[in-house]
Order: sequence, then structure tokens, then C-alpha cells
Amino acid sequence: MRNFCFLFVLLMVVGIATVSMSGCKDAKKDLDALADSLAVTDTLANDTDSVVDDTPLSEMELLMGEKPMPKAADELFDDFFFNFSNNRKVQKERIQWPLVTIVNGVKKTIEENKWTMERFYSEDGFYVMLLDDVKQTQLAKDTALTNVVVKHVDIPRNSLENFVFNRIDGQWMMTEKEKESLSESKNAGFLRFYQKFATDSIYCQQSLTESISFTGPDEEDENITTTREISAEEYGYWAPELMTDFYTVSYGQKNESSNSKVFIMRQPSSSQECRMYFRRQGSQWKLYKLEE
Repeated sequence: MRNFCFLFVLLMVVGIATVSMSGCKDAKKDLDALADSLAVTDTLANDTDSVVDDTPLSEMELLMGEKPMPKAADELFDDFFFNFSNNRKVQKERIQWPLVTIVNGVKKTIEENKWTMERFYSEDGFYVMLLDDVKQTQLAKDTALTNVVVKHVDIPRNSLENFVFNRIDGQWMMTEKEKESLSESKNAGFLRFYQKFATDSIYCQQSLTESISFTGPDEEDENITTTREISAEEYGYWAPELMTDFYTVSYGQKNESSNSKVFIMRQPSSSQECRMYFRRQGSQWKLYKLEE
């Protein structure tokens, strides 16, 4: 995405600097050594109530280091959020302390020295957008946004965590964290369907339309992207790996109980994106379009 151009330049520079005759194995060793040397804790010398933040440094965090976040990153939430998720110094600076936390309706607070790094992305670096229609993707580009909610959806555990962000005096800040049952979500019904769709191959096949619009690599030349119709049987070859524990970003969309859903998986660091389009036919959700 164009929002992460500055990151691409950084990655190119680091990539050129680390290429040598020793190959990828040595580069990985260098990163591991750097991780050891940059081991970070939040232990305060005379504060026995502090929590040790032993969250491992990711390769992206190693590349970014603890450089200050560019001022321009506050213009778009996506730019801010990428920095917030990959730089523990920025993360602590951009949380309103003490952080208000609500667990099943009970309000508490977390002090800064009790906080540990929150990654906000899946292990593969993906996050999700769950929309009622594709037009809502434009919300991510709205520079006038003042409130965004990042949700940790854990379907197997019926758990939903809401991380609330507000733009205060021109800067994005996390202002609240709330944990509740996933059953309380307006998307609970669709997410229950999605869990079975993602984990049950027979149910998945039953939840496909007879013909699926597919945008992806051409059959004869994978360097070319084409749009064509594929059968339900062909879907298995192109099907993405689906997660049932993920983070999704809500830019203000209502996510009402509609008859259509767009499930988007994004990987900001590589600009990869996969879109799955579902519509409800009677009481059954069906996948009718896939874009990779």
C-alpha cells in the first residue's frame, strides 16, 4: 500500500546492506544476535510490582529499532498503527496512562509498568477488515477519522478484545481496552459461520456458489492477473489459509446484520491482500467471489 512507502525504502536499504557471500543463514544469525543485544525489559529498579516485558523482538521491530515515529504517520491511522505495533517505545508513548480496561463490564486500570508489548498482527503479519460492502474500504483513507477500534477476534475461545484509539490534539492514542464475549458482537453470526467455513472442508464446499468469480494468477502465466469463473472444485487449489484468531480494524463501519460481507486479509509489509466476498442466501452464507 502507498501508505507504507517509507517502510519499503527502509527494507530495501537494509536488504542491500545484509546481502553477502555468507547468505541468508548468516543474516538470520545477525538478526538473532541483535535481538539478544537489544533485549528489553520494563523492570523498574526499585519497583517490585513492575512486569518484565520479555516479548521477543520481531524481525520488523529489529529493522525499525526505536526510531521516533514520523510526524506524518498520524495523518492516516494505518501508518500510525504500523509503527505502534512494531515499536514498543512508540507503543508506550501512545497509550493514555493509566489505561482504562473493562472486562465483562468491570472497569479497572493498567499502569505503564504493567504493560507488555501487543503485536496486533497474526504470526504472518496479516490483519483483517470485515466489511458490509467493498465501499467501506475507503474509510481507511479518511484523514478526518478521530476514532478507530482494533478488535482481537478469538473465535475458538468466544473472546473479543476491543482496543480503542482516538486522535487527540492531532495524535493517535490508545484510550481504552475492553474484553467481552464474542457473542455480544453484531458479527457473531457470520463469525460462527466463518469458523466452520475455515476449519471444515466439507462445510466449506457446501458454502460455495456453483461458479465463483476469481481474480488472481493466470492459469498459464502466474505473472499475469486475470478475472475468470472457477468451479467450486477448483476453489480448493486457490483457497487462502484462513485464521480463526486474528485482529480486525474497524474504521467506523457499523457492521450491521447485513446480507453481504467482505473479508479482507492484509499484510502491510508486503502489500499482499486477499478479499473474500460472501452473501447470505436464505439462512446460508455463500462465498461467490475471491480476489488474490
